[in-house]
Amino acid sequence: MMSLAALPRSSVRIQSLDGLRGGAAICVAVMHFQGWFAPSHFLDFAYVAVDLFFVLSGVVIAMTYESRIVAGMSCGQFLGNRLARLYPLFFLTMLVGLSHSYALFLSGKLEPATWSRLSDEMSVVSNFFMQPSLNAEGKQALFPFDGPAWSVFAEIWVNLVFFLWVQAGQRYLAPIVVLAAGCLVWLVLRSGSIDAGWGGAQIPFGLLRAVSGFFIGVTIYRYREKFANVLRHISVEIIIIAIFLYPNLKGGQSFSDLFVVLILIPVCVGCAMKAHAWFLENRLMQWLGMISYSIYLWQSPYTLWFSSVARQVFKLDLDSHNPLMGITWLAGLLTLAWLSYYLVEIPSQRGIKKLLYGKIKMVTN
Repeated sequence: MMSLAALPRSSVRIQSLDGLRGGAAICVAVMHFQGWFAPSHFLDFAYVAVDLFFVLSGVVIAMTYESRIVAGMSCGQFLGNRLARLYPLFFLTMLVGLSHSYALFLSGKLEPATWSRLSDEMSVVSNFFMQPSLNAEGKQALFPFDGPAWSVFAEIWVNLVFFLWVQAGQRYLAPIVVLAAGCLVWLVLRSGSIDAGWGGAQIPFGLLRAVSGFFIGVTIYRYREKFANVLRHISVEIIIIAIFLYPNLKGGQSFSDLFVVLILIPVCVGCAMKAHAWFLENRLMQWLGMISYSIYLWQSPYTLWFSSVARQVFKLDLDSHNPLMGITWLAGLLTLAWLSYYLVEIPSQRGIKKLLYGKIKMVTN
């Protein structure tokens, strides 16, 4: 087996994609708790940012690993890299979410029957192995201690599919994209929205979102020069504005969702790859991109504890739509994500890779 240090590496980073990822992470977090900023919801559509994450992942994973897999990287090495990147923070945020549920149970604020379901081995053990809760039904969360973690579960599986696809010769990319997108269209038209994948009965839906978005991203990377030529007269700023305006499109939510996910988001990523956009590459957006994974995974467990402390300790009214409350919450989330990146993500990733492979240069994608 070829050593990991001998494999070709990709150190290229596309700053505009980092900026997109950071902006999307903030939008998702604010969407879930936007009631703290204003009485009227203003980011209900930000669930499509998860589909943007999958497309970005397809671009970045293809750019970082495709040549290395072709050169001989084993499945164990590939998954070792991906788990070193994703699992430590995943484990920590799940643990914090579990501790909050247990604290509610001890204080009598969580029904024993609910705690019994959440703490069941079918839920806890599965979740800590990055797999969905086996006793979740209907719209019960697949990852009750950290709801957004469902997309990390989907990411791991689609990464494995990508590895097998590359090893099999990287054939039939177009049929894979068409088939996955076609099945996704069918599910969205049946359900009325693409906002699914997090609940007990929605596992196939979430996996299709991941496969479709990821392999669209792989397609964008593979044909990046052709995309750049076709999109040379389109600015990424215009596409981002269009994405924010899409709730006003006519034709129903399902058609609007599909238009954004299958048309606007791929075009947005393609445009971001071909040109430098200051508002995506400035220091703030690059910083948000750097801590985006922490923002995404901390949003739920952090908010659970934030809400409990605000209500029980400081006797604050969280239903008052006070913008100051929202700003305080967001500042705390960003601070925690920043600390988490430097104190958890980087050291744990470096430590795990050193343990697995010895002293090698760390790939951070």
